[in-house]
Amino acid sequence: MNLKYINPYYMIKNRSNRSAEIYEFFEDPIYDRTEEDINNLRILLQLGYKNFNEEQKTLWASDIKGALNASDLNRIEKNIYILCQVLSIEIERKIWLESDIPQISDFKRLSNGLMSIVSKLEGANLTINVPDLPWNTYVKINDVEKLTLEIFNILKSQFYYFCTNANNIEIYCGEEIGIN
Repeated sequence: MNLKYINPYYMIKNRSNRSAEIYEFFEDPIYDRTEEDINNLRILLQLGYKNFNEEQKTLWASDIKGALNASDLNRIEKNIYILCQVLSIEIERKIWLESDIPQISDFKRLSNGLMSIVSKLEGANLTINVPDLPWNTYVKINDVEKLTLEIFNILKSQFYYFCTNANNIEIYCGEEIGIN
């Protein structure tokens, strides 16, 4: 694998905003969605928001696990984008709004990004494959998120931290710096 030397998987500097340094972190994927989560969402949908009690309104306002919402899509987008950046793969990234409706082309783009990442990691013994399209079940979305985490952990294990000054480069070994 041809990986970058310093740990860009951990922080990717957003180059689109030149006036400020904005760093993006790999977010912890959510991959424990269950059939019960889907059933709870169905119950809420059948009730209708006007009939919700306060607890149900609070649940609705949070990120419901049974629904694929903008926060889920943004996390998946960001994590795939960061993995692509580490492996020097060009990918288009979308920022999802609550009003956006995913299109087939969105899932194809994400799937192609994941397949590009997997092809660069040939021989890495991944335990999960890129799910076939359409990504229309919670199991497939769980697999997408598990796969991003598995790839992240593989890449993380391949990086070294370096300390530099004007004359030398040393591998960082956790030493503390400063005078006691």
